[in-house]
Amino acid sequence: MQFSSSRLWEVRDKMKKLITLLSIPLIVGALNSCEYNKNLNKEYRFNGEIKGNKVRFKSSCLWGNILKVERIDGTYLKYKSMDDFELDWVYVHKKGDKEGILYSKFNPFWEKGISEEAQKQFDEYLDTIKAINYDKALESIKE
Repeated sequence: MQFSSSRLWEVRDKMKKLITLLSIPLIVGALNSCEYNKNLNKEYRFNGEIKGNKVRFKSSCLWGNILKVERIDGTYLKYKSMDDFELDWVYVHKKGDKEGILYSKFNPFWEKGISEEAQKQFDEYLDTIKAINYDKALESIKE
């Protein structure tokens, strides 16, 4: 059985349309999932200062939890966890250094104390953020 090249192009175009039609529900489902999770970890959303450090926390269904800290001395830290709030990695870039260092489970220093110290810092920032957001919420309902 032999197909003409125009018939092959026709079949290919129909397959493309079918794949596109089948992928629409998947895309809509993913977007709805993100919309549902929009309020995920809302109590930790923050963009401000803590002890003079610039701090920002945001949560996303795609990227997980991200805490960014720019310390007074210029050191930049970026902490990343998923919904379990157990750190996956921390990125450290000291002022003046050409590039930063990513510490993760694949870095030999991760198990030698880096993970514990980074997790402790991450948890302390989250506790402070939650307290600040609680105080703001409480203040907003007072007369």
